[in-house]
Amino acid sequence: MNRVFLAFLSILVVYLNGIAQDSLQTVIAQKGDGIFSVLRKEGLNPSKYYAEFVALNTENLRNGSELHLGRAYKIPNAPDSFKETGKAINIVNGVEEPLFSSELNKISVKSDKLNKAVYYLIAEDNNVNTAFGATIVSELARELLVNGAQVYLMESDTLLNKKHDFRRVQEYVETINKRYLKHTGKYQRLLIIRSTGEIKNRKLNVAIYHHSKSEEGQKFADNIKAVVKRNSITNRSVKDFSEIFENDNDLFLAKNVLPAISVIDVSADLKFKNEQFSVYSDKRTFAKWVTKGMFNDYAELDIEK
Repeated sequence: MNRVFLAFLSILVVYLNGIAQDSLQTVIAQKGDGIFSVLRKEGLNPSKYYAEFVALNTENLRNGSELHLGRAYKIPNAPDSFKETGKAINIVNGVEEPLFSSELNKISVKSDKLNKAVYYLIAEDNNVNTAFGATIVSELARELLVNGAQVYLMESDTLLNKKHDFRRVQEYVETINKRYLKHTGKYQRLLIIRSTGEIKNRKLNVAIYHHSKSEEGQKFADNIKAVVKRNSITNRSVKDFSEIFENDNDLFLAKNVLPAISVIDVSADLKFKNEQFSVYSDKRTFAKWVTKGMFNDYAELDIEK
């Protein structure tokens, strides 16, 4: 009986393995492609998945590692591929698509130090002639991804801060909370970057906000603010703590969304408010400052553990 059972089990394993392999995604080798380039274009770490790719495609390789032009090759199942860890989500219909799908061959893994972190990013540009917020968020997403984080970029054709538009805010809440529950137990943060006016001469006024009843949100905001403050050109005292939400939509979002939240307002307005910093920066440099603050926040939590 035992021998019969073991034989059956062996057959079942082979059968299931065959089904699993048949369900794998395939790609057609293009001119100039090698194993490394194919894996990179699919968002996989070549060093990690090279051997598995070879094992899956042994019969289709020349000299053990060369691809045949025009043939189909199986791609290993990789839950940590950039296609899986970086997602753009349409708020209206909930459709997910890979971030940077046409640029994956230009992105390389730097580290896995954020592999227990999940970030939700929202960009709002209140001037149709500028995409400052969207550019910052794109730079952030890229840097977080290559260091092992799961990143969700929330996309919508309607501004989140449209006055009293709680219906649209609720769509954000439902979309984010659904994914938050999927990643229960991980470090999770929501960051909104909102820009107003056309940014000229690299001069920015920056304010950073959090929800008054969220210790994690305040800590998240303060860590970002600390980095921005070090680069401030403001010749006056600026408060040492981040400001609390006053916008009704932001308050509604903060009270109902599950991850801790911070909002960064970037303005070209020359009139200072009490909570603002003034800095000289381009988009890429500003994105690096914000990223540094986000890394610091995660590192502090990791130390506390």
